Amino acid sequence: MKKAILFLAACFCLAIAKAESVKYMTFQTTDGTEHSLSLSGGIDISFANGELVAKAADGEFRAPLTEMRDMWFAVEATSIQEALIDTVAEGMPVKIVSTDGRTKMEVRWSQNSPLALPAGIYIVQAEGKTYKVIIKK
Repeated sequence: MKKAILFLAACFCLAIAKAESVKYMTFQTTDGTEHSLSLSGGIDISFANGELVAKAADGEFRAPLTEMRDMWFAVEATSIQEALIDTVAEGMPVKIVSTDGRTKMEVRWSQNSPLALPAGIYIVQAEGKTYKVIIKK
């Protein structure tokens, strides 16, 4: 039953998303963790063996249906990694600053190197652009 409800919710959200030009599909598990996948290359969602599997050009998300809390379409990503994946070229410098102005990290961007930070609001500077990213946990 839960599988059917999640599938119908995904279909309904997809219809709404077409009208609003969203960029990401975000999945939330029961522990509060969120993961976003870019919709730029399309997304394939399937259900098998009690598990939700979502595949997109920028990655894959898997979770047991019993651990799924919610999924929705979003205009903004829910992590620094996901915010930069479509906008910053590999090897470019990235600076991450907390809202109190302290530099948290300065790295060269790589899609394969996770930028793990605790929950909070961050200002990310890359390629002459500035992004505000909220990390919820």
